[in-house]
Amino acid sequence: MSLILVAVEDRGEAGTVARVTVNNAAERNALGNAGKRELAEAIEHVSADPRLRAIVLTGAGDRSFIGGANVTEMATFTHGHASEGPSLTHRVCEAIRRAPVPVIARVNGYCFGAGLEIAASCDMRAAADTAAPRVSGLLTGIRIARDRADPNSLLNRPAKVMVAAVTGAPGDGNAALTKNIRANLTEYGLLVQTTKDGADFLVRGEVTIVPIPDHKERVEIVWTVDTAKGEERGKVAQLNEIPAGILNGFWGEVATAVAAEAAGGLNDVLIRQTGREEAAKVDAAKAPPAK
Repeated sequence: MSLILVAVEDRGEAGTVARVTVNNAAERNALGNAGKRELAEAIEHVSADPRLRAIVLTGAGDRSFIGGANVTEMATFTHGHASEGPSLTHRVCEAIRRAPVPVIARVNGYCFGAGLEIAASCDMRAAADTAAPRVSGLLTGIRIARDRADPNSLLNRPAKVMVAAVTGAPGDGNAALTKNIRANLTEYGLLVQTTKDGADFLVRGEVTIVPIPDHKERVEIVWTVDTAKGEERGKVAQLNEIPAGILNGFWGEVATAVAAEAAGGLNDVLIRQTGREEAAKVDAAKAPPAK
């Protein structure tokens, strides 16, 4: 069985398209040194066709694009001879980069080690429909594992949240809402602060009051979560109709209730941004089924 398959489609006046397939599905299309050498030669060979218009590189089956180096082969390497593998990987990447036409990686599953380098060398990468969830899940798992190993990541410490003074409220609303939202967020285990120094996220609240018929007012309070760089990450909106002028003085229990409700929504946004929600899903997927 040939490890590298090459099929050339002749499209008449439109030229030719070469499809290069790593044919080792039983081992997730792992490439040993011989396979890397053969792949580089295949790319170099089809690149010499003057009618060539594109190269599509993929893996056999629907489970893996290229599963990296052949681990079984690596176990047989002797001292001083292990460098050939990386050198051959670089040769494949160089052949792809030197190709005179676009090289498209059709990523149809797992993409490890040398496979990732090879995919990155292509001009375009297109994930097959069956591969996208697996690739996305794999990358999520890798990122979460990296974050768990980092003591400074938000998976391992409370988020530092700068809560700005609320604006736009009549009466003592700005001060009352600011005080209560800070207190409520602290109860969720967040490190609330009043300056941007070292903050992971910024929370700001804005109150808008609009007169409506029947001597009433529409009160809209929008809480926004931004990153420290000012990139918006989520919003919590509260909308109520009240008798006109009722909040022009002392907010009291209204501020307490509004802040308690808003804090729950803001905490949900912040949990998603810290990656803890994703981490919990990954853990749940790994857990053995209940008996």
